[in-house]
Amino acid sequence: YNEWELKGISLRIELGPKELEEKQVIVVKRNTGEKKVVLVKNLKKEVEDLLEEIQNELYLNAKKLLENSIAKTKNKEEMVKLVKEKGKMVLVPLNKNPKYEEKLKKETQIKTLFINPEKFSVKNKKCIISGEPADYWVYVGRTY
Repeated sequence: YNEWELKGISLRIELGPKELEEKQVIVVKRNTGEKKVVLVKNLKKEVEDLLEEIQNELYLNAKKLLENSIAKTKNKEEMVKLVKEKGKMVLVPLNKNPKYEEKLKKETQIKTLFINPEKFSVKNKKCIISGEPADYWVYVGRTY
C-alpha cells in the first residue's frame, strides 16, 4: 500500500480475513492517518463522505498556510527582510508607473506577483519605491 500512498491516493481500504468475516473494512485517510471501521454495505456512502471531508481539510490547511505566508508593510527594508529571510509574500503600496516595478526588481531581486487595482486601491499611502502616491497594493515575493 505504501506505493499508492506515495502516488497520492486519498483513501486506503484495508481488507483482511477478519474484516471479511465481520463484513467490514478499515478505511484510512492519508492526510491524517485516521482509521475508521466501515460496514461493507455502507462503504460507497462513507467513501463519498470521507473524500469530501478530506477535500475540505486540505482546502482549509492550504488556506491557513497561504494566510500565514502573507505579510503587509509600507517599509522597503522590512519588505526585503520578510521576503528574503522569512519567505513571505508581502503586500506593499506601489505607484502604477512601470519603472517602479522594474526598479523594485532590480534593487531587491523581488518581483511583483499580483496586482488587482480594483481590490487593492490605496489612499494616502506612498509608493514603497518612489515615495510618490501609491495607486494600489501589490503582492511581491520571490519566484522560483
